[in-house]
This record gives sequence, C-alpha cells and structure tokens, in this order.
Amino acid sequence: MIKKLTSLALILSLVMSLFAVPTFASTEKTVDIDIGEDYEVKIKKFEDGRISPVSFAEELTEGQLENILVEMGFSKDEISEMGIELKKRLVSDGGKRVKTTPVHATYSIGDGKNEVTFEGESIDEIKEQLKSDKKSGHFKTANWDKDEAPWHGKSYVTWAGLTGNGKEFKYNFYVEFEWDKTPFQKMTDHFALYWGDKGTKYPSGDWAVVQGLQHDDHYGGGKWVTLPVATEQSNLVGTDWSFRWNDAPIAYKFRGTGHEEIRIPVSKVGETYTFATAYFHPWWTNDVAINLGPVAISFTDDAGDKWTWDESFEIGDDRPNN
Repeated sequence: MIKKLTSLALILSLVMSLFAVPTFASTEKTVDIDIGEDYEVKIKKFEDGRISPVSFAEELTEGQLENILVEMGFSKDEISEMGIELKKRLVSDGGKRVKTTPVHATYSIGDGKNEVTFEGESIDEIKEQLKSDKKSGHFKTANWDKDEAPWHGKSYVTWAGLTGNGKEFKYNFYVEFEWDKTPFQKMTDHFALYWGDKGTKYPSGDWAVVQGLQHDDHYGGGKWVTLPVATEQSNLVGTDWSFRWNDAPIAYKFRGTGHEEIRIPVSKVGETYTFATAYFHPWWTNDVAINLGPVAISFTDDAGDKWTWDESFEIGDDRPNN
C-alpha cells in the first residue's frame, strides 16, 4: 500500500511539473566596475551581465556614462548616436542590452488618398531606397525629406532581471528620435511605443523628454531646452507621446526619447516578442495620427510623414545561466 501511494505521488508530481510556471533564480553576486575619471563610487555589475541601477547618473560625466553603457552591452556606434538624456536614463535604469532583430519598417508620405509607401526590413534599408529613388528622379511627391534625411529613429531594449516573486521578466523599452534640422512644417509631432498583449506595462514606468537646441549668444555655442511632452497612456498595448514645435520656436535641432518598463511572464520564455515604434510628422494638421490598436500601430489619413519600425527578441534569452 505504501509503495502504491509513493508511486501515485511520484506520478502526480511529474504531471504537475508539466504545468508549473518556470522560475529562474536571479544571481545577486556582483563585481565592481571602474568607470574611470577617479570617481569614488564604483559601479556594480551582476554575474549575469546586468549593471545595477545607478541612482547618481545625473552626477556622472558623459564619458563615465558611456563607459557604463559599454559594460551594459551597447556598441560604441550605438552610444555615439544617443542623446545625453537617454544615456543618463539607461544608466539610471541599469540592466543589460538585449539583442533585437529588425523585422519590418515602413515610411509613408502624403495623405490617405495620395499616399506613397516604402517598405523594408529596417529604417536604414528604407532610407537607402529613398536615396535611390531620388537619384533616379522617380520620387512621386514632395516632402521635407526630398533632398536629405534630417530625421532619425532608433529603439532599444534592456533586460533588468526578475520581479521579486520570480514570475516575471523586467524589460525596459526605449524609443529615440532626432532632427538634424527643423522641417518646413512645424505643428504637433507624435512618437509612440507599442508593446502588445504579451507584456504588461509597469504603472510608474512611463518617461519621456524632448529637447530643442538653441543658440546661446551669451556663452557661445548652443544650449538644450526641454519642451513639454503630452502623454496618452490609457491604451493597454502602447503609449503615444507628442510635442509642439512652437514650444521652442528658435531651436534648430531637436531630439527626444520615450520609455516604458514592461513585465513579461516567465511562462512565455523562448517565445519571440515583437514590439513596434512609430513617428508622425504632420504637414498641415494638429490631429492625432497614431492609432495603437490591438494588433499593431496604424495611422489616420492625415497628410504627413509616417514612420514605423518593428523589432523582435527572444523572451528570457538574457536570463541567468541561459
């Protein structure tokens, strides 16, 4: 009888293990990282490659921030394209760079009736198409990007470990854009992040900043001024941020970034996670033009320049001992 009960318990245990949510122990062992420039406090780095959040990121020089970003897994080319506010935010959040793969990108110009759309794997691929199209003289409509490419867009993901109960992965999503010069049309622009229904937004994870570079006649050179950013975050699958060009009318260069912390159940480990980002620059309206639907990002018929770019990564690929 005892043997039968033991066998039954063993079978039940094996069956239950098939339905159990996987758990991953997050290693807390750290090593000190010297960030240079004789800074008294060293940075903590976990065994799994994550950098511990740095509460004093605002006090660090740009060179020190960049040294930490290298330790987080960012390439020097990526770092050179980042604005200072994004560098500080990445270091403040900690974690490590997640390797993402470009999936699909689009660029549409015009309105809903007379729209021309370019498609490719990434923004860079589409910009190469635009250059080729312009050189051949086949470009079908006028827009601010006709002679050069003053706008740039990027997205990044970092892995920040596990939640306290070990049931969710913590990921930080970032979108960044930059204008090398101001466009002819200056109204209200929108940029958005779509994380979909596989993850859940952490309530206090929203953060965004947009800055304009103005001439500083008193000191020479230029100074960055911060613009107000409006946030529409009632949607469960994405966040839409917007800013008005007129809030910095004499700025000659702009850049901005948005952030959300997303929690993903560890039960989804090994699945492919696809997220999307978008940017809309209107030609003559101030209407909201980005729709964050249950499937993906789409736009209204308002005339303008509309960018989307999707990337993916494997859930849990950066977990300890993987």
